[in-house]
Amino acid sequence: PAARRIFCLSLLGRLEGGSQIGIFCFYLRPIFLVMEVKNGGIETDVPDRDG
Repeated sequence: PAARRIFCLSLLGRLEGGSQIGIFCFYLRPIFLVMEVKNGGIETDVPDRDG
């Protein structure tokens, strides 16, 4: 889960949300967080998206 989140954040950082992949990943993040909660692997230090 952590690696998946870092991957999304790195995509957002490189693409700055300006490309379809960045936006796609941005909208998938809540789904990833829900999956982590269900798996009991949620962390308390989930970073927020910086515009």
